[in-house]
Amino acid sequence: MISEYKFLDVCEVCDSRELDFVLFDLKAFKENSYIIRDIPGFRCRDCGELLISNGVIEILDEIKPINSIVVEFPVNQYQSKIMKLQKMEREIAERYLHSWNLIKEDGREFLEKIGLRSIGDWQQIANT
Repeated sequence: MISEYKFLDVCEVCDSRELDFVLFDLKAFKENSYIIRDIPGFRCRDCGELLISNGVIEILDEIKPINSIVVEFPVNQYQSKIMKLQKMEREIAERYLHSWNLIKEDGREFLEKIGLRSIGDWQQIANT
């Protein structure tokens, strides 16, 4: 049974589990230009890829700025959306990570990464 278990929190590009928890910023320039700050994600220490979860992707797609150049990532909206899921769905949604390069090509070409702040080793943070 253990040999069939696949870790979900791995890099989609290189399958590494060496991930750092990061906050990053995006510049959106589709209609009006604005910046989305403090988006939670992960960065692979082996290949450097930025990775984000399903829940974060959904929230990014729903953001509609109102007369503002800088928009903070809506953490409360994100948490309430995630907490509504059943335990297994929540774990899959938040630990199955997607490569930013692939996400960007999937109809989000107007979002450009402009900043990245490392919070630390994901395994250490998750185990505390």
